[in-house]
Amino acid sequence: MDAPLRLSPPEKQTLRQLAAGQDQPTELDWLALHSLKRLGLVEEQSTGRGVRITKEGMRVLKGATS
Repeated sequence: MDAPLRLSPPEKQTLRQLAAGQDQPTELDWLALHSLKRLGLVEEQSTGRGVRITKEGMRVLKGATS
């Protein structure tokens, strides 16, 4: 079984913001966003406008808040 992913407080906050519908990169923590993209927890929207949380990001967020 994989160990749970440990996110920093800014990464958790950024995931929460994305889950709540805030998808404009200029309104998000840039470093946290970059890290979350690298981890595959967020991705660029196909329209090229903003970012979105991935299914894996939602799974990790649920684990981080429980």
